Amino acid sequence: MLSVTPIRVGLIGGGSMARAHVRTMLQRPAETRVVAVAEPEATAYEQLALQFREIGLPPPAHYCDHLQLLEKHAHELDAALISTPHAQHFEQARACLAARLDVLLEKPMVVTVEEAQALIAARDQSGRLLVVAFQGSLSPQVREAAR
Repeated sequence: MLSVTPIRVGLIGGGSMARAHVRTMLQRPAETRVVAVAEPEATAYEQLALQFREIGLPPPAHYCDHLQLLEKHAHELDAALISTPHAQHFEQARACLAARLDVLLEKPMVVTVEEAQALIAARDQSGRLLVVAFQGSLSPQVREAAR
């Protein structure tokens, strides 16, 4: 049987989109492991942590901002999943790429063309992946249209 090493993820943002991603990740624990969460709102973090506790897992480490998370955990992460307000995407993604992490960003990628160009340059310099999540691409309607 093929052995899978789980992808070690840092979540930046702990709101509803992060909780949706965590639901999926917790269904596939052999493939992903959430190591830490950067979320300034304690209530949002607690809602996310509850998802882990409900299935008997300890919640991931909690930090108030992405820089704290990266300082403590970048060396043990493979990727960052960013689901914060759009205006924060650029700085957070750039910091994650500088920390040599693959990055999955919720759409929109950033809010200006200049930020997009700078982030693509940061991706190129880091040699890491930068992916923008478009959940609709997996919907049955889109798959049917593509067929």
